Amino acid sequence: MGAYHGYEGFVTFSKMKPVLTQSRLNARGWIAPPYGRRVDALLKLMMRF
Repeated sequence: MGAYHGYEGFVTFSKMKPVLTQSRLNARGWIAPPYGRRVDALLKLMMRF
């Protein structure tokens, strides 16, 4: 038990957990529905052709 001193002992007995950091800019709101009136009008215009 004496061999587990310092940083290496800490790492040995620690359980690594993933950490998610999100950016402040959330692009999902721009590409996910519901869309606004402008996008709906643009899609209707594009569907004509």
